[in-house]
Amino acid sequence: MTNKQLQLCSYEQSKRLKALGFDWKCDWFYNLDRIKIPEKISLNWNGNCYSVGKTSAPTVALALKWCRDEKGIFNCVYFDLTSFRKGYYGSFYLFADKTSIHRTETISSYELVESALLDEILTLLENKLI
Repeated sequence: MTNKQLQLCSYEQSKRLKALGFDWKCDWFYNLDRIKIPEKISLNWNGNCYSVGKTSAPTVALALKWCRDEKGIFNCVYFDLTSFRKGYYGSFYLFADKTSIHRTETISSYELVESALLDEILTLLENKLI
């Protein structure tokens, strides 16, 4: 993956998404019985006869879109440069029914804020809190 590509979900995030029903077509997948390095073949690895021992590896952006479109969870990242010495000021918001969460902290990159947001949503979905 080059620097200009979108960040892929981690192996753990991909497994959690699969368990929650993520079934969109992806360009990448993880082989569950090998070293957890993403491989590239465009297919829905979570919902076909070839998917035994594999899980789709979506980008974090695609996983967040799936959360919005399929689970009805509005989510967004607010990111602002506060100072050159402190790094970036990252926030994320998510709303689902009566659940509203806002977290703010100094984080080194937008991608890390997106990944933290996805982890938060996956935890809430797994615990059936939203």
